Amino acid sequence: RPRQNYRRCQKRAPNVRFLPLGTGFILWDAADEFVYCNGYFREIHAEHAHLLIPGYKLEDYIREISPSFVETTVSDVDDEGGEALSFLARVKSGRDSGEDFDYCLGNGRWFRVRRQRLEDGSLIALHTDITDRKRVEALKDEFLALASHELRTPLTSIMGAVGLVKSGSFGAIDPEVEGILGIAYRNCERLSHLVTNILDLSKIEAGEMDIEMEPVDVMGLVAEAIELNTVFAEALGRAIMVSNTLPGTIVLGDSKRLGQVLTNLLSNAAKFSKKDGRIEISVTRIDDRIRIGVRDYGIGIPPHFRENIFERFSQVEQVDNTGEPGTGLGLSIAKDIVELHGGVINYESQLGVGTNFYFELPEYSD
Repeated sequence: RPRQNYRRCQKRAPNVRFLPLGTGFILWDAADEFVYCNGYFREIHAEHAHLLIPGYKLEDYIREISPSFVETTVSDVDDEGGEALSFLARVKSGRDSGEDFDYCLGNGRWFRVRRQRLEDGSLIALHTDITDRKRVEALKDEFLALASHELRTPLTSIMGAVGLVKSGSFGAIDPEVEGILGIAYRNCERLSHLVTNILDLSKIEAGEMDIEMEPVDVMGLVAEAIELNTVFAEALGRAIMVSNTLPGTIVLGDSKRLGQVLTNLLSNAAKFSKKDGRIEISVTRIDDRIRIGVRDYGIGIPPHFRENIFERFSQVEQVDNTGEPGTGLGLSIAKDIVELHGGVINYESQLGVGTNFYFELPEYSD
């Protein structure tokens, strides 16, 4: 019987012959009845091995091993009527989008599930052990959070001390010394920005970033962002201006976090603009959404880099005009913040002409 089931499995999924170590394989037919699973799957689900018999229904299996998961909506994609379907309902209806998801067994082992409907309606699922990966990720997050917190306090003290000396609070200083202090202060600012980004990244990945939603005046948000970033832009020979306004426009969001998004976009625009160039902020309405754009007239972004631009630690190969390397975190964090607000972020670019980064949020009305 096992050999017969194996042959049936190979007919339905001919490409699934050699599985990575630590991977369980299970096959359900078009009627969602159990057909076959490998020995490793039986091992990791030993307590439910009595359910892995020919003809046993997928629905009954899921209800037995995880009743709560029957109603869990794994996919973010709604059906045609706009109703969010549960995982089981999606699988049964054939509308399961098949995205991976992770689960943890009672013994602490983590598995990632990858599944797919075959042409004949059969459903295959691979359960891969990712326990070590989860452990490493947890250690990494813990280290980053700890290191960032430990760095922030002495860094703030150093910046304060250097700033006081640089401002002349302790008497006049030699111009050469002032220049050295300026370099030290700017590098402290860069390090402070990096620490903040790492902390934000840790919060986002842990699902702990606090978003306080309230009505936000868009033009007020833009004005504040310009005020906070003008000194940085002018130091690089750039001017920030507003090219289009929508007075009285309101969105629902966290003004601090949305200001962080604008700051990241303005910072990038200042770095990559041409010397003595301008940076334009525009606010426009696209259907029922408000688009806030930041345009530079700089080097542009190569087309092949589009799929990587919002990834962690991702940087365009070309060196920016400041000569200072970035961290590759700003755009990634901006994307996460915008999506936490139910918005989207994207860009348009032309090499040698410039780039327009923009994000859209639903317009808010009482």
